[in-house]
Amino acid sequence: MAADSADKRPLPSVPFGRMVTYALKDHLRTEDGDWCQVWTAEPLDHDDQQDVNPAGHNSPGVVVLKFFIPHNEYEYDSFRPTDPCTQRTKLFEGVHRMAAAHSSMECCQGNTVPYCFGAHEIILPWGEEARVLALEYVPGPMLLDVQLRLEAESEHSQGKLAFEDFESYARLFRQAVEAVKTAHSKGTYHWRIYGEHIIVDEAAQNPVLLCWENPLFLGRMSVDCMILHDFQGLIITFLLCPPHQDAMKRLIKEEYPDLVQWCPAGFDSV
Repeated sequence: MAADSADKRPLPSVPFGRMVTYALKDHLRTEDGDWCQVWTAEPLDHDDQQDVNPAGHNSPGVVVLKFFIPHNEYEYDSFRPTDPCTQRTKLFEGVHRMAAAHSSMECCQGNTVPYCFGAHEIILPWGEEARVLALEYVPGPMLLDVQLRLEAESEHSQGKLAFEDFESYARLFRQAVEAVKTAHSKGTYHWRIYGEHIIVDEAAQNPVLLCWENPLFLGRMSVDCMILHDFQGLIITFLLCPPHQDAMKRLIKEEYPDLVQWCPAGFDSV
């Protein structure tokens, strides 16, 4: 189900039609060894190099830049070619598959998927060719952090924690299910759904699924296998919240009987 335009976050005011320099702000994380680094960045005024949006991360010009740096790619002998040129080509192809995966989810961008501004070729300061995927910056905690906070503090919070009410937590799950179903209907698969790859947009009360990639090896797997992996990852991720675990099991059985077949072992023990 596509998100209604009224439910979408405003499109970030990324500068178009003029040359703009972006300054890296915060290093968010490093993925898959050292070859993928994720940063926030803000535009600088091209003329005087002053911050266009000095207010901080919530200012509209902030974006996420996901850098793919070939020389940092770790050796993974069973899957990755040892020839550096082939290794670099495979990495760059993967970046464009990620951009294509986000583009296929255009109807969900600004709601349960971040806005995507495409993959770009860049030359790093030391002269190495690399790629960068530009995405919307969505402020908010990871779902994993929300779950850990609920587990640690809900007993003494007196109902003051975000998503302590089960219905608000269930709404996140329902929206995530719709996002994954929409992706599958368009031939896009995630493959790595877990708590660190879901940001909770607390202002809109939406889950935002990150890191869509459609990895190349998925083409060698059956559609059923890919659907199983995505939904099992989603279900396990949302069940990893002890205060809501039993209620989540009941919700899945009552509202999503078609998903029960993909639930993990021991799911029936409510």
